[in-house]
Amino acid sequence: MPMQIRIKDVLNSIKNLTNEINEDKVNELIEIILNSNSIFTVGDDFSQLLSTLLTAKLVKLGINSYTIGSVSAPAVEKNDCIISFSNSGESKYVVNTIKIANQKIKPKTVSITSNLNSPLSKNTDMSILIKSTVNRNEVCPDLNFFVLASATFCYVLIDKIYQRTNYNQTVTFGYNYHI
Repeated sequence: MPMQIRIKDVLNSIKNLTNEINEDKVNELIEIILNSNSIFTVGDDFSQLLSTLLTAKLVKLGINSYTIGSVSAPAVEKNDCIISFSNSGESKYVVNTIKIANQKIKPKTVSITSNLNSPLSKNTDMSILIKSTVNRNEVCPDLNFFVLASATFCYVLIDKIYQRTNYNQTVTFGYNYHI
């Protein structure tokens, strides 16, 4: 299949995402993020890239954010939030992380997944559906449209938080230098 057709498939998958997103849930997620002491993200395999992406973008906005499993991440506490990513919603690492947190700490938990009937969704306080309309096994089994659509979702989520908080990008390093 020509490259141009596959790129159109990817773009159509992301375009169709706009029909699936529940704006009320997005606004609720923004409230959770802004009202939590810290945000923790978790994912496995390619979904770990998403969790790291979201963490990095939240940190840039001045929000305490950590990727679970990172050596610099502190312990999760009750007034924190864990945002989990899993296409299938069945990743043992991600599901077990949420289950343990729920049993021991009870933070707010959010899943971003393509399967609302998954063990992950059933164990989180809130789930956001990222539905891919393209069969990823059609041509290339490693082409993960969930990751592409979820990355797009994360960038738009960060933009909405940015607009809501009127974030100022001036950074100082203890001197009068601004970048």
